[in-house]
Amino acid sequence: MANGKISACAVLILLGGCTTMNEANNPVTGDNIARIRLGQTTREEVRTLFGPPARAVEYSNLQREVWDYPDRSPVRPMVLSVQFSKDGVVRETMMMADPAWQATGDR
Repeated sequence: MANGKISACAVLILLGGCTTMNEANNPVTGDNIARIRLGQTTREEVRTLFGPPARAVEYSNLQREVWDYPDRSPVRPMVLSVQFSKDGVVRETMMMADPAWQATGDR
């Protein structure tokens, strides 16, 4: 669990000075990501912060739903993934390189 907290902190530090817009014109910033509290923040609160997700996938066997918010930074496009449990509460967040960007080879 400590590694997850360290990774989340590293992402927030890297994003702290960056402000970009997702496709819904809502800021995907380190400040907004820091407002997400695991085990507390709800779907509605995430939607208020970031708007509707660019992609939502339900994993019924895991009783999870994942919302993706692209960050189209010109340096390295990323995707914020927010994972909700069946009760609609955030259980995990992850910022990762956008697989669509990697697949096209745009760099």
